[in-house]
Amino acid sequence: MAKHIIGRGLVAGALAGVIAFVFARIFVEPVIDRAIGFEDGVGEAHEAMHGGHEHGAEVFTRGVQANIGLGFGVIAFSVAMGALFAVVFAVAYGRVGNVSARGLSLPPKATGGGSAVNGGELLMLALATCYCNDLYREAARRNVRIYAVEVEASADFAGVGLAAANITYKARVSSPETAEVVAQLLRDTDAVAEVHNTIRRGVPVLLVG
Repeated sequence: MAKHIIGRGLVAGALAGVIAFVFARIFVEPVIDRAIGFEDGVGEAHEAMHGGHEHGAEVFTRGVQANIGLGFGVIAFSVAMGALFAVVFAVAYGRVGNVSARGLSLPPKATGGGSAVNGGELLMLALATCYCNDLYREAARRNVRIYAVEVEASADFAGVGLAAANITYKARVSSPETAEVVAQLLRDTDAVAEVHNTIRRGVPVLLVG
């Protein structure tokens, strides 16, 4: 997904660069030409009154500056800014703020309607995923180095319509830090894990519509 985001950033930057070039060519360059003409006029008048001096030859003519130079500079800068913004967005996406809805494909049952993955398994997956992501977040906040995380969640579902019981989970963390530091990180993350706290507080689930 990051490649697609960066690609879109490059395209958006290039499009913005073309628009900026057209705007500058139509509205800005005439102003610059008038300013240069005024400056040349003042210079010629000064030379006529006080004696002239030789001007060095221009490396690039005004035509090159106003067309190729302006176009290349503006578009290259816009593409670079689009790529930079896309990289920042790709890194930050899903890690800050509210996470928007996104599609998730699940295989259907081989024997009939419904999903091959049941709701209980997805609930455990939510617990494990939340804790895994939060571990990395809290570790970064505390400057604790972790290399890998494994989380396993389980629960008992006694029957149709009954709430889950004996919900437990465990985590294994690969880290160069001391056992005490890792243990404290695990406890602190458990206290702030959003999905865990939602289940612990028994938030009502309402059917709407």
